[in-house]
Amino acid sequence: MRFDRHYTPHSVCSPDPSHEADRGRLLDALAAWQIRERDPYRDPQKVAQMIAEVRHTAERYPDMSYRTAPGFAWRYAEYLAPAGG
Repeated sequence: MRFDRHYTPHSVCSPDPSHEADRGRLLDALAAWQIRERDPYRDPQKVAQMIAEVRHTAERYPDMSYRTAPGFAWRYAEYLAPAGG
């Protein structure tokens, strides 16, 4: 089953004001977890860099041949690694 925030009943992503308290609580919990775990996806620049890498790879290898391309390597593990190791 696929989650769709526009059609899933009782979604905390819905614009229904009755979900605002739950939405706020969940976003606060996510932010606290991201800080505690040093989640690299909290940094919009790192997310943008990863998206750019994926898009570039998709354009260069539209047939997904990167999987067998000599010398190809994803770089995201380097720039998503937490600072200081």
